[in-house]
Amino acid sequence: MQYQKTSFIPKRRIYSFRDLEVYQRSSGLSSEIMSKLVPQLKEKGYPLTDQMLECSLNIPILITEAHTRRFDDKNSSIEILDKSMMNCNKMVAYLEQAKNIFGDKLNNALYYELIKNYLLTRSKMFNLFRAWKRF
Repeated sequence: MQYQKTSFIPKRRIYSFRDLEVYQRSSGLSSEIMSKLVPQLKEKGYPLTDQMLECSLNIPILITEAHTRRFDDKNSSIEILDKSMMNCNKMVAYLEQAKNIFGDKLNNALYYELIKNYLLTRSKMFNLFRAWKRF
C-alpha cells in the first residue's frame, strides 16, 4: 500500500523556550541587528539606535518569560506574549524609519530582509498566542 504524499511536516516537541521557533528567530534577528545594523546607524547618527537595540534584545527575553509563566498564570503569559508582538511591530517601525532616513547610504537589502523576518516572526508569535489562548 502506498501513502499519499503531503506537505505536512510534524513539529518537534517543545521541551524548553529554546525549542520555540519564535525564540530562535527573534534571538537570531537581535544578534543580526546588533552586529550588522547598529554600528552603521551609530556611525551615521541615528538618534533611536539605543531604543532599537533595546527593543530587539527584549523580544527573546519576553518570549522566555511568557513560556515560563504559561504554566503558572495563563493570562500573564498571554499579556507578555502580546508585549513581544508589540516589540516586533516597533522594530518594523524603527527599521522603516532608519531605511527612509539612511536608505541611500546603507544596504537597503538588509533593511528589507530584517523587516520581512520581523513580520514573519510576529505572525508566528500570533499563532503561538492563539494556541496558548486555547489551552
